[in-house]
Amino acid sequence: EPTPAPIPEPTRAPIPEPTPAPIPEPTPAPTSRTCIEAEVRYVEGSSVPVVEIRYDYPEDDPLPSDWVGLYPCDTAVFPPPIEPTIYAYTCYSRDCRMDPPNSASGIGSFIFNDATRPEYANEMMYSTLEEIVRDQPGCYYVLLNRIDGESAPPYYEICKGNEIQLVPGSGVANPTPSPANPTPSPVNPVSPPVFTVSPVDSTPSLSPIILITPSPVDAPLPALIVNPTPSPVNPTPAPNSIVIPAVCNL
Repeated sequence: EPTPAPIPEPTRAPIPEPTPAPIPEPTPAPTSRTCIEAEVRYVEGSSVPVVEIRYDYPEDDPLPSDWVGLYPCDTAVFPPPIEPTIYAYTCYSRDCRMDPPNSASGIGSFIFNDATRPEYANEMMYSTLEEIVRDQPGCYYVLLNRIDGESAPPYYEICKGNEIQLVPGSGVANPTPSPANPTPSPVNPVSPPVFTVSPVDSTPSLSPIILITPSPVDAPLPALIVNPTPSPVNPTPAPNSIVIPAVCNL
C-alpha cells in the first residue's frame, strides 16, 4: 500500500507573556526650605530680649507688604488661623504696604526691639517683647507671611523659620559672635624695618693717621767681587834655555 503522506500538526500561536505593571518611582520627600531665621539676644542690664530677623527669598517675587510674625509653638493649626503675637513688615521701621511692588528686594534683616517698635505694630491685639516674656514666655516660631487681599487670617504663608525661646534674661548681654569668615593672621608676619637716622656732625672728626715705620730687612750684603789682574795682552815670552855644548881644549 502506498505510504500515507504525513499530516503536519498545526502551528500553535505564541502565548504572549504578561506585561509587567510599571513600578512607580518613589515620591521624593519634600525638602525643607528656610528663607527666614530668628535669633534671640539680650542687651546689657535688661531682662527683655531683642529678636534679630534675617530673610532671603528673592525668587518668591517679594512684595513690600510681606511681613514677619512670631507665633506660639503650641498653635494647633498651620498655617495659624490667628494673628501673630508680634509682627512687622520686612521694611520694619514704617508702614510700607503701599510702596511700589518692585521696591522690595527680598533680602534683608531687622531687629524686633521694644525701643524701636514701629507705630503701626502698636495695636492692642499685639504684644511687646516685655509683655511676652512676662505674661506668655516660652517657645515661638517665626513665619514669613503675605497678605492675600484684605482677608483676615490665615494669611498666605511664604515660608516657616526656626523656633526660639522668649524668656526673661539675666541682664547679661550676649557675647559678640565670632565672624563667620575671620581674616586669617599672616603665616609669617614680617615687621617693617625701622631705620634710625643718626645725626650728621657738621664737623667730621678726623682720626689721627699713624705711620708705621717698617722694620729693616736684614738682607745679606753682597760678596765683594775682586777683579783679577788681567793677563797681558802681549805677554813677555819666557826665555828659551839654550844649552851650549861645552868645548874642551885638548
